[in-house]
Amino acid sequence: MTQPDDLEPPDESITIAHPIGSLVHLAELLGEIDEFFRSGTDVTDLLTVFMTRLGRTHPGFRACNLIDDLSFTAHHIRRLVDGNPGERT
Repeated sequence: MTQPDDLEPPDESITIAHPIGSLVHLAELLGEIDEFFRSGTDVTDLLTVFMTRLGRTHPGFRACNLIDDLSFTAHHIRRLVDGNPGERT
């Protein structure tokens, strides 16, 4: 089975249209999940255990990166919704 880490990004941009309400909902949902993940070390520890069970290398580091990526993605979607996409780094 292919793991998400094994996937390569596409060579060219793909455009997918979504209703603005869906994007607003997604940004809010990701924001709430991010807030939950950052609510305490127990949550990060549980995510690290989960990453360990998945066989990920450096599970604690990966858990922290996943939480950060979630936060950046929520922020990026909010900027898209606000009409200011900019560049995602």
